[in-house]
Amino acid sequence: MKPILFIALKELQDGLRNRWLLAISLLFVMLAAGIAWFGAAAAGQVGFSSIASTIASLASLA
Repeated sequence: MKPILFIALKELQDGLRNRWLLAISLLFVMLAAGIAWFGAAAAGQVGFSSIASTIASLASLA
């Protein structure tokens, strides 16, 4: 079990050093914030309107 844990830890460290992971994570955060903020723009309201519509919008992102 210890060699598997060692390999998993090494893969996690390599993944965290990867710049693509950081870039895609930041892009996902920006998209999620944009959808949460502009999610109700079609209804004529900009901003965080309700938690239900925000959750529905973010669920469609995933």
